[in-house]
Amino acid sequence: MGFLVLSYRFITNALLNVLSRLFYRKANAPIKILVFRTGSIGDSICALPALNSIRNHYANSEIHWLTNAGAKNLVSLSKIAHPSLYDQIIDYSDLSKLGTMKLIKANAYNLVIQLPQNKAKFRSLVRDLISFRVLCRIKSGFGWKKEFIPFLKKYQEKNIVQTNERDRLLAILSENGIAPDQDLQFPLNLASVDNDKIKHIISPFDKEKFISIVVGAKRPQNQWPIDSFQLLIQKLVAKNLKILLLGGPDDKVLSDQIEFDSNVLNLASLTTPMESAEIMRRSILTISNDTGPMHLSYAVGTPVVALF
Repeated sequence: MGFLVLSYRFITNALLNVLSRLFYRKANAPIKILVFRTGSIGDSICALPALNSIRNHYANSEIHWLTNAGAKNLVSLSKIAHPSLYDQIIDYSDLSKLGTMKLIKANAYNLVIQLPQNKAKFRSLVRDLISFRVLCRIKSGFGWKKEFIPFLKKYQEKNIVQTNERDRLLAILSENGIAPDQDLQFPLNLASVDNDKIKHIISPFDKEKFISIVVGAKRPQNQWPIDSFQLLIQKLVAKNLKILLLGGPDDKVLSDQIEFDSNVLNLASLTTPMESAEIMRRSILTISNDTGPMHLSYAVGTPVVALF
């Protein structure tokens, strides 16, 4: 079975390499670059070191990001990433396919870099590879790589150690001559945070050790039972630790079910993602379901216990 996984990867990536060489040529000092990355807040955060490496490598180029992360909400890429990483963000979630292609073509990019999802389908990668060249007229490009094999999902999850998303994307760049940032930074847009507001919010726990806990999750299958969170919080409080509950408006219904005393502060729906990140940065630990704030915690350097 392992041989089948390796063979499938080799064949699909060989085909992608052939197509890439057939359709694209090497970029020499590109003036305008399009970086294509889809996904949610977690996907965006995982990609930040790669995006930072692209910015450092092409310091004199104009860089645009093509994304469907949603520029109209609080967890969009523009709210998360430091402004120094890009010149423009194009959110295509409200655009038609034809409208998106016309916009890309009109911008006359010299280079397209795709940072594909780990489970991107082979046909989707081929479609993107061909579309950017034929329909959008971009002459240089790279990044199309196949990793996960859908029909061998169970075998891979059980027997093959998967490269984490940050390192996987950096490896794609390295294979194409872009050295990874040595510090592996996650340049978040923390400059937008009102630190006076944060100090006021956490003032009840001033100079005390506290743990940030995220009880909600975007997907129901990622949700640890609220009763389990309650028991965990009781045990932590018994060890003289303070608890801050973080999350968005959708998480407040769950966090309101936790029994509160002076050791537990419910901040769900009261902070933006970047404000939550700043609070987690000041925490000694984050405990979270497999959801967006989990990624924010490691991005600010705070240890995280992620519940899967």
